[in-house]
Amino acid sequence: MLNVLKPGTPLPRNEDGSLAPRQVTAGWAILHIPLSDGRRQVLAFVLPGDSVGLRARERPLNRVQAQALTNLQLAQYPPPGDNGAAACSLFGAAVAEESLLVDHIVKLGRKTAYERTIHTLLEIHDRLAAVGMVENGAFDFPPTQEVLADALGLSIVHVNRVLKQLRQEGMIAIAHRRLILLDRRRMQARCDYASTFLATSLRAIAFAARADTPSFPPGEPETRELKS
Repeated sequence: MLNVLKPGTPLPRNEDGSLAPRQVTAGWAILHIPLSDGRRQVLAFVLPGDSVGLRARERPLNRVQAQALTNLQLAQYPPPGDNGAAACSLFGAAVAEESLLVDHIVKLGRKTAYERTIHTLLEIHDRLAAVGMVENGAFDFPPTQEVLADALGLSIVHVNRVLKQLRQEGMIAIAHRRLILLDRRRMQARCDYASTFLATSLRAIAFAARADTPSFPPGEPETRELKS
């Protein structure tokens, strides 16, 4: 069974309020924590092949806010039962989720704005490449500057400045909600990035094995685009 959500729609939850187990088969979502003054911290971008609501419902990550960033398609997880392949896929997805969160803590705590931005672009490239959604270094990149700022713990002005610098240095190009990495080697050197994304094989297998699904029209995030 599939769930189809529009941008800004909360992801499905269980009766106790925890996130329902789902795998993203198309589109992007975000996990975030809102603050009382209207600010928020984006904890993770949820991309095609990613899963939410895994493992124990009491996990703090299953209690955060989650919403579609673009048009979003979600597949329900069948009960694992005695299916070893399904259990292995669930375990791999959980490991990937936690490894990305650890990486995010290091990124926010010890890296500069310039390093955070480059690291995030490389990470998203590699995650999308693992499920066959990158072509010659180019990939769909729907987050607005506001969303990216919320993920990186920066102001919108600061994000705009860093993106402009990366374009001027010939490392990226941005057009029509598509982002291209032009000099990956130099980007990796600038942010101490190591391409060690965990559970890539399991995620790719789970994504490739899903049933064919209808395509969406382009999503329309509600705030400013990345272009300056």
